[in-house]
Order: sequence, then C-alpha cells, then structure tokens
Amino acid sequence: MPQPWCIPVLVTLARAAAAVAGDGDGGRLDVRPGAMAGVIAVHRVGREAPLFVLNAKADFRPYLHPIYHPTGDAVVTRWPGDDPPKNGKPPGYTHHTGVWYGFGTGAGNTFYGTTLVHPRPLEAPQVSGNQVTWTVVSDWRNDGDAEKRKTDPKTFAVETQRWTFSDRGDAYVFDLEHHLLPTADLIGRKADYGGFFVKVPRGGPAIAGLPDGSTQIALKRVSDDMNAKPYRWFGMGHDQTGIAIVLMDHPGNPGHAVPWRTLPDHWGTSRCIAGEWTIPAQGGEWNRYRVVVRAGKVEAAWIETSWREFAALPKAGAAPATP
Repeated sequence: MPQPWCIPVLVTLARAAAAVAGDGDGGRLDVRPGAMAGVIAVHRVGREAPLFVLNAKADFRPYLHPIYHPTGDAVVTRWPGDDPPKNGKPPGYTHHTGVWYGFGTGAGNTFYGTTLVHPRPLEAPQVSGNQVTWTVVSDWRNDGDAEKRKTDPKTFAVETQRWTFSDRGDAYVFDLEHHLLPTADLIGRKADYGGFFVKVPRGGPAIAGLPDGSTQIALKRVSDDMNAKPYRWFGMGHDQTGIAIVLMDHPGNPGHAVPWRTLPDHWGTSRCIAGEWTIPAQGGEWNRYRVVVRAGKVEAAWIETSWREFAALPKAGAAPATP
C-alpha cells in the first residue's frame, strides 16, 4: 500500500561556502511515497527522475538506491541485477544494494546480508530549507530459516539510522548518524569486509585520504594495494557519467581510522579487517558517516574541504530507539 503522505516543499538553496557545495538552485523539493510501504523518493519539482530513493521495506535491510546524478539522469549507484552474468549464471552478491550498512557477528549471524534486518514502519521525512531528514529503526534478528524466525524471532540488536540529506545544486551530501544497541554484548567478527558501503559502476580514478592527512591516488581504477588499509575517506570518479562519489568516516568513530574494503565497484569501512570488537549492551555503539555525490571530477582539494566540514561535526550520539 502506498504511504498516506506526500510533502511538496519549496526550498531556496543558499550559495554554499564549502567547495564541495554546488552553486545551483535546486528549486522545490517533492518527497513522494513509493508503490510499497517503506519506500520514498525525493525529487526536485520539474525533474522526472528522483534525486534518490530510500528503501526500508519490512523484511529487507534498508538501503539507498538509486541515487541519480545531481545535474543529469544517470544512476550513480548500482543494484545486484546491474552486474553482468558470470559463467552464464545470474550475478551474485544480492547484498550489494546501493548504499548500505552491515557486518557479521561472532555468533555466526551475517547482517551484511539482506534478510535478517527488519525495518520498523517508516515515519514521514521532515524537510527544512535544503535538507530532508528521516530515521530508520530496524531489528536485527536470528540467522535461522524463515520458519524458525517465525517461532524464535530473537532480536540481537536494534539499529537506528538517522539521515540528513542536503541538496547543494550540483552536489548531494548524505550524513548518517548510526547507532547499534545489542540486547547483550555483541561481538563483531573478524572478516574481509563489513561496515558502511557504497556500490557503483566500475571504472574511474580512485582516491583515498590517509590518516596522516595525505592522499593516495590510482589514476585508472582501484589498485590492489589500496585494499585493507586505514583511511579517513575513500572516493571514485566516473568519466562516463561525470560524477564523483566519496564516503567519509568521522574521526570520532570508534577505531578511526579503520581499514577499508576497496574494490573497483564497491568500497566501505571495514573495522572487522583489524579483528573482533565488542559492541556493549550498555549504550551500544555510535558512528557518523558521510556520502558526497558531486558532478565533476574526483579531486583531493574539494574532498578535503568537505572532509574538514564533516570532521568538525560532533561525534554521533543522542537518545536512540530502544528494544
């Protein structure tokens, strides 16, 4: 059933001070419900394609996809079905869903996948100025099959994602405050990947912000020696779509700067590479992340400007949802 709300809002975009920000005027924003509960799309009035779509359906891990080019119609995130077949078979990696969060636990539960995270009913987003804010609260449940989950729906943790989207004309900024509150101390298991991720088309130069303030650049694509290293941020440009996408890890996050999983078509924070860690039942764990989508080339100057703006924000943390 479509959700019973639709909020057209007039937004006047101010000229942004930071170089990451755009100089254009996005005009009016229109937040529309999708055909299914838990799906919303944010549009500029007069533009057929949305700016992005939020998916928070009841029995599927929440994610952002598609995200569209700020000044065009190209989709800049990817979905598993977009990948080419392998050995004549449909593409795998069904958990690669645009922008998402997840990791595996020491108990063997894989919340990096899609079916063990259960979003609660989504409330209408709030719009103020050039920003849209929304919250997704999800229950992380047991690793049993569908029938077992009906009879033993053990909740391991409650996840709260508090998002702020800023439309800056030729750039978008997605800021996420992420909180995970387990019902008992939760061990994140050592693994090659798991955290906050983005899936994109292959290709383009890659650039990373090293902990010492310098940058590492791969002119053609993600290089093998970039994987499993600690970064402040990581980004990629795409010549075909004329877009740059950068993911940032706040300096106040636990374990910063953490190792990252970096591949030619997806990358993300992966604290799990460094080993196991514990998320306490008392208070849980907070993290703050940022995704920047910007028309143009991926360049260290504007990324560092956005990083300084982001790093100046306080650590994530406020009263979250409770089990």
